[in-house]
Amino acid sequence: TQSTWAEAAKIIFNDKIDSLINLNGYTKGARNEIFALCPAPIQILLLGFPSSMGAPYIDYIISDKITSPAYLSDYYTENILRMPNTYFVNDHMQSFPSV
Repeated sequence: TQSTWAEAAKIIFNDKIDSLINLNGYTKGARNEIFALCPAPIQILLLGFPSSMGAPYIDYIISDKITSPAYLSDYYTENILRMPNTYFVNDHMQSFPSV
């Protein structure tokens, strides 16, 4: 509910969280309503949605040159923080160790 979002945002703000990281983007279970209230001075998108959210309340996206090539930078509302190799910190062996 909206009060839950507002309560969560208030806790984040009162705890003086410097950087809030969104791990969902527009995927299932996302709570973007909290981010829209801008409870932290820096808000970052990581992993859950591999493209721009087009949302004025997300300051940065952590990505890489494959997922977010430089020639598409103008289409991002976020500042792009490109990791040198990849931003995705997982591999199939963790999900499917028998393969």
